Amino acid sequence: MQIRSNYNSFNETEQKIANYILNQPQRIVNCTINEVADEIGIAVSTVFDFVRKLAWRAFPLNNTFNPK
Repeated sequence: MQIRSNYNSFNETEQKIANYILNQPQRIVNCTINEVADEIGIAVSTVFDFVRKLAWRAFPLNNTFNPK
């Protein structure tokens, strides 16, 4: 599951995470889940659930990030 192609199916909080990732691709590459959660103002578990929903295997994303 990718961000842009599934954006409309995300709930409001998931869209906040998606917006953060899409708007700051250089930042997200080196962020931890805790940093993303703090910057967005949501729970770490919510970001973790989003990552699992997308079936991403790693965070920080480093070279695996592809928001398409």
